Amino acid sequence: MGETVTITADAPPSGKQFDRWQVLSFNVILANSTSSTTTFIMPKRDVEVDATYKDITEEHTHTITRVDAKDATCTADGNKAYYHCEDCGKNYEDEGEQLSLKISAHGET
Repeated sequence: MGETVTITADAPPSGKQFDRWQVLSFNVILANSTSSTTTFIMPKRDVEVDATYKDITEEHTHTITRVDAKDATCTADGNKAYYHCEDCGKNYEDEGEQLSLKISAHGET
């Protein structure tokens, strides 16, 4: 009781990374709930804490190309002006904003 306890998460499963600690019983305060190693002050009763993991997301620097606006016609779809990432294939209205850009034929959005 009253001692500082250090906890360290197990190695994450393949394709996962440590996310955060979840306190399951007795509301202790963790020094850093998003660090895979953290501490807390042990109370008079047992404490249950669980490490949670999340999928690893692949990050990259976007290689952006501007795509000019194109008007829809009676037979072909059009689009608003946007930026296209050559690496991930995502489209952005501007830096960091993902956008649905298709304008259907006959002017329907």
